[in-house]
Amino acid sequence: MPAAARQAVAGALPLWDWMAVTDVPVPVRLGHCAARGWPPELMLFLAARADLTERVIRPALEDGRHVVADRFSDSSVAYQGAARGLGAPEVISLTDAATEGLWPDVTVLLRVDPEVGLGRTDGSDRFESEGLELQRAVAEAYEEIAKIASDRVVVVDGDGTVEEVHERVVEAVRSHG
Repeated sequence: MPAAARQAVAGALPLWDWMAVTDVPVPVRLGHCAARGWPPELMLFLAARADLTERVIRPALEDGRHVVADRFSDSSVAYQGAARGLGAPEVISLTDAATEGLWPDVTVLLRVDPEVGLGRTDGSDRFESEGLELQRAVAEAYEEIAKIASDRVVVVDGDGTVEEVHERVVEAVRSHG
């Protein structure tokens, strides 16, 4: 995967790079988390998100810039909280702590049938490679998030050409205000 594709926000430290910033091997760090009852996958994502928030997002917002990320807090709630069964309230609380209360002003949820979505991938992503059952659980979780947080989550039909979906996203963000 090209570096530009892995790094949605300039200056972000991708998870796989963050895992390499210490001399302690990743399996040891994951075991350390698990031994304390902390879900290692979630802890790694939250650590990376905390770093991104502190180093990139907050400074950009303080400079009056808009920030667009391909995934943020809702993804942890959907993937780890709901689909992995760790509990949405717990993940929301941990995410809130990691970002010091920063949540998106608007989240665009691209609604795509999970089977169609998997058909658009090359399967190299670890989550994609886990198959349709996980993708269905994640899609259900995102739909629930959209209902609960309807003040900031806009749902856009993800079917169609890239240009058609792009137009819908732009219109949805503009309409959200």
